[in-house]
Amino acid sequence: MATDDFNRANETPIASPWAVQTGSDAMRLISNEVLTNVSANHSAAYHNSTPGNDQYSATKLTNVIETSTADISYGVGPAVRMATGDTRKYCAIARTGQILLLEYDNVGGATQLGSTFSGTVSLNDIIRIEANGTTIRVLQNGTERISATDATLTSGRVGMQGTYSNDTTAAQDDWDGGDLGVPITDGPALISVRSALRW
Repeated sequence: MATDDFNRANETPIASPWAVQTGSDAMRLISNEVLTNVSANHSAAYHNSTPGNDQYSATKLTNVIETSTADISYGVGPAVRMATGDTRKYCAIARTGQILLLEYDNVGGATQLGSTFSGTVSLNDIIRIEANGTTIRVLQNGTERISATDATLTSGRVGMQGTYSNDTTAAQDDWDGGDLGVPITDGPALISVRSALRW
């Protein structure tokens, strides 16, 4: 299991142990939070740890939540089974009033999996995505919001992603990710998620 509370100096792009996913714009570390790039392109970064094929990634929504729902990719959230040589991944998209599950192909095209969750999405919500075999699911504060079956991606890294329309300060914080089934401890990035996930 890897963690990051992002409590350090600003980094543009976010630096090691993070890497920009090939084909995506860099993510930025600003004021102890992770933001998308200043362009309107998709931003993504993966952690250099190497989890097993059944894995999870979780982040806390902070600062501003993306407001536009005009495109399925608008929003921020965690990602799993991220390729290092192209844009493939499964990712959760959180934005005002919605959470989605997307699969990205190797040229940046996004396909929605499962149904859109419509409901309250608030600052400090914990958004978590899990890949367990062919079952991909998204949780909000420990409650399952989306579950889908897909066999396209079988392995990769864990990390974060985001695409904005006009809210360039939509941010994430207190990330953790790794193998499914690893118990949560009181690591620096996980204190805020422990009560939410009730593990």
